[in-house]
Amino acid sequence: MKWEPIETAPKDGAKILFYCPNYSGYFGVMAWDSTEWDLCGQVEYDSYDRAGFEPSFNPTHWMRLPEPPTKGK
Repeated sequence: MKWEPIETAPKDGAKILFYCPNYSGYFGVMAWDSTEWDLCGQVEYDSYDRAGFEPSFNPTHWMRLPEPPTKGK
């Protein structure tokens, strides 16, 4: 697996791993929701301004999620 430019990410609802440098290098899981990226889970990052400003969500790279583990292995 390797990081790919976000422009090449699938927009079919598949969950992907993303990287977002303007969130202090935050990465997590998201999926395309017909018109925008939808985060899957809670977002936690360190670049929150003390005045409450939230930087724009602008992922730059993505990669496919690995296969989940199988039982017994």
